Amino acid sequence: SALADTEATSSHMHDVMLSYSHADATFARLLVRTLRAAGLSVWIDEEQLEGGVRSLEAIGAAVCLCRCMVPVLSSRRTESKWCSDELGLAYTNRKLIFP
Repeated sequence: SALADTEATSSHMHDVMLSYSHADATFARLLVRTLRAAGLSVWIDEEQLEGGVRSLEAIGAAVCLCRCMVPVLSSRRTESKWCSDELGLAYTNRKLIFP
């Protein structure tokens, strides 16, 4: 893929930052496995945040330092302020967004 072929730089932590409602965690985990099988590095909160505690700073860094964001779209996502904030930050930082 174009993302995997792009030369890595120290300014990018992961190829993909996955944004999802925790109600969609089962699907999100499947998507992570699929993206990794395609050779992409993926940031997902449940693996990166200590003890599962949501950290505004860590999530913000993940959004700002990823190559692109993949928001998992669902009716439950619209109820999550976290998801809205993550998407807004990605948009503001001119990240590629692949829903």
